[in-house]
Amino acid sequence: SGSGPMEIFWKNTQTGEEVKASPEIASGDWYDVESHTGHVFVAKNMEGTKLKEFVVKAVPGVREEHTVGDKAKATFYNKMRKTMRIFYIDEATGKEVGVGQDIEPGSYQGVFADPGHKFIVYDDKKRRSKEYTVSAAFGEQQTFHVEL
Repeated sequence: SGSGPMEIFWKNTQTGEEVKASPEIASGDWYDVESHTGHVFVAKNMEGTKLKEFVVKAVPGVREEHTVGDKAKATFYNKMRKTMRIFYIDEATGKEVGVGQDIEPGSYQGVFADPGHKFIVYDDKKRRSKEYTVSAAFGEQQTFHVEL
């Protein structure tokens, strides 16, 4: 699905601490984690964005599988003549957080997001292009054409 690599973390539900439980897992690959019923795991991309959280329901001796990658995917297609950069707008803090790499003219970048997440795109001089809101549902894709 082009979602890129991820890592799995075990979450201590008492303290909220997350402990890395896997190496980098390439898109399309799988990884086995020894666990117990009730354990909570979090899958994150390499930038540390949470992709999915899941609770182990299996009893000892039973294998349980979880697929990660069912977030909505927003694809930003750069139709400008300048390099652009995507920023996620954290509505709780109002901060803008850079996402992924620069997008060259004529190319695109996909970002996993929750429905309702807001993004803003800037050019290399930090001039604002436009704000985009993800309306795609979980598991769906939405394409944004970045132009003035």
